[in-house]
Amino acid sequence: MTMALVPLQILGILAVIRAAGRPDLEVVAVVAPGLMATWQNALYVVGDLVTKDRDSGRLEMLAAARAPYFTYLLGRTAAVSGYSVVVFALSLALGGFVLGVPVTVDTLPLTALMVVATATATGCVGILLAVFFVRTHNPHTYQNALGYPIFILGGVLVPIDVYPDWLEALGHLVYLSWAADLLRSLLIGEIPSNWWAAVVVVLGTALVAGGLGSWVISRAVDRLRVEGAFDGI
Repeated sequence: MTMALVPLQILGILAVIRAAGRPDLEVVAVVAPGLMATWQNALYVVGDLVTKDRDSGRLEMLAAARAPYFTYLLGRTAAVSGYSVVVFALSLALGGFVLGVPVTVDTLPLTALMVVATATATGCVGILLAVFFVRTHNPHTYQNALGYPIFILGGVLVPIDVYPDWLEALGHLVYLSWAADLLRSLLIGEIPSNWWAAVVVVLGTALVAGGLGSWVISRAVDRLRVEGAFDGI
C-alpha cells in the first residue's frame, strides 16, 4: 500500500505546488511522502505488533521465552524502519530524478543520516504506541486520529515557520518538524548552521521513546508471567 501511495502523493503535492507557482516549495513533494509513509508505518505496522501477538496467541509463548520480549519487538521494528528508509529513497528517486524536482546529492551523507535517524525514532515511538494500543478496544480509532494532526504539527506538508506563533511553538515539540526542516534544506543543497540540533532532537526522541517503551513493556510482560494478565502500563 505504501509503495502504491507514495507516487500518487508526490504527483498530488507537486501538482498543487506547481499550480501555485511556488518552485521553491517543490522539495516538499519529495520530503512529505517519505515522512508520511514513515509515520504511517509506525502507526499501522509497529503499532499493531503487540496486539497481533496477543490475538494470535504468540504473546504468552514469547513472554515465557528466555530472550526479552522487547528485544524481539525491537528486531521487528528495525525491519519496519528499514523499509521506511527504502520508501524515502523511492520518494527521492521519483521526485528528483523522474518528475524533475530540483534536489541535490551533494549533502547525501547527512541526508542519509537524518533519514535513518528519523526512521529509527519513529519506530521507537511506534513501540510505545503499540503498548497503548493493545489496551484499547479499538486501536484503529487512535491510529486514524494520529495521522494528519501529526503531519500538520510535524511540518511535513507545510513548514511550521508559516504557522501562527502558538501553533509553531507546538510544532517544535514534534520531532518530525525538526527532521522535515533539515531534510528540505539538505535536499536543496543547504546545510543550516544548527543542523546538529535537529539530529540531537530526533536521536533524543529515539532514546527516550525506546527507553520508556522498554521499561513499560518489561513491566507488562513481568505481570503477564506472574499473574497471567497483560497490562500495558
